[in-house]
Amino acid sequence: MKKDKNILYKIINLIGLAAIILYMAACSNDTASTNQVTGMPNTYEITISKSGLNPETITITKGTTITWINKDAVIHEIRSGTPASPRTLFDSDIMQSRQTYKYTFTIAGTYEFYDEIHPALQGTIIVE
Repeated sequence: MKKDKNILYKIINLIGLAAIILYMAACSNDTASTNQVTGMPNTYEITISKSGLNPETITITKGTTITWINKDAVIHEIRSGTPASPRTLFDSDIMQSRQTYKYTFTIAGTYEFYDEIHPALQGTIIVE
């Protein structure tokens, strides 16, 4: 009976360890892999919602397409640069709820972007 309890405790400990490992993997900083569009290589999504941008920072390779998705009930407009220093590389125009905007990054570098309508929403795309 004591041997059965020891085996049971070992199994419970292994299950707990596996749960911790899975939790840590889900919380990883590798945001690009969690936002890749299934079945579409070199395509990643950034969602816009009440809680902000997800992810705010993403690392991709040259030739990758980013799709911004407005999952909010209000309008948004994604633009390259920062509110203090807007750029003209890309500009989504106004995106209604559920609308998307796509841009393909072909040159390595770091690209900042923000929401023209809600300037507190800002993010960074790193192209390797």
